[in-house]
Amino acid sequence: SDNLLTRYSFLNKLVEEKLILKYARENNLDNDPSYAVDIGDIYDQMLLNYYFDKKVNKDFRTTEIDTRKLFIWQNQKAHIRHLFSRSEKQIWSIHKELTNDNSSWSSLAQECFKDSMLQLNGGDIGWQAYDDLDPIFAFHAFSLIAGEVSGPVRTSDGYSIIKLISVENNNLLTENDFQLKKESLSKTIKSFQQKQRLLEFTDSTTKSLDITFNDPMVLQLHQSIKSLPYDKIENLYQEPLVSYMDQEWDVSESLKRMSSLSKRQLSKIITPIDLEQSIIGLITREKLLECAKKEKVFENEMFDDALSLKKDKAMINYVFNVYLFILDIFSP
Repeated sequence: SDNLLTRYSFLNKLVEEKLILKYARENNLDNDPSYAVDIGDIYDQMLLNYYFDKKVNKDFRTTEIDTRKLFIWQNQKAHIRHLFSRSEKQIWSIHKELTNDNSSWSSLAQECFKDSMLQLNGGDIGWQAYDDLDPIFAFHAFSLIAGEVSGPVRTSDGYSIIKLISVENNNLLTENDFQLKKESLSKTIKSFQQKQRLLEFTDSTTKSLDITFNDPMVLQLHQSIKSLPYDKIENLYQEPLVSYMDQEWDVSESLKRMSSLSKRQLSKIITPIDLEQSIIGLITREKLLECAKKEKVFENEMFDDALSLKKDKAMINYVFNVYLFILDIFSP
């Protein structure tokens, strides 16, 4: 009976969605500007996904050694601390201070973290399970020997220098447990390889663009965003901010592009370096989209079918959000 109820619920949902889409078409909601923006974003992200699939997602292999190593790591906890920067240039400067200039780890943590807790505890993130960490960070952290410090490591969020303080085993490991988990371990390794290769691919694209900033203007814009009234930022609009290849963005163009960032992405812009990295990400994304269009990754039936499904889902969400907004306005 549970199975019957589940199928009944599923069919009801399909009918509701069909009715919502019929209503949207009859009322020309697909011409609404905000919906069009959503579809533009969906289309661009699909272009990138198919382009990455073509360039990155291939020839992933796992070995017996790799799977056994991961099996051990997933049954351990590690006490870790790290130093962090979103800038490759800055992380290498931190590494030089740490290794050549005998700067203390604690003093460097004071400089590179904005979080007060991490400043005070020297970037100590405590005891962590492998699966609770960013996969790339986890791989590099658990690859260390207790007491060892890594060189600068590229992670999903930026760059880290990692110190493995100590390791504890959680369980008694058996060959039977390993064999039962072998397939999922292999999938985890391939997922890590995919993320690693994607970072390498996007980083190589970024470096090929030869992005150069007007440093004084970056500092001035950052200060203006943080402390000055909006009308004073307008005085900077025509000032050149960043150049790459044969193009240049002034402050106005840069702010326009940054308006596409999510609230989460904008919340990470705390320092001038963060501001630069956000703009670098936008420039790199634009270049990757250009490459995806040149290679016509959209010219296949799978792309069209997937885009059609995503459009329908976006429309259903749009209709729900519009009506929720109306209900909020008129509710007592």
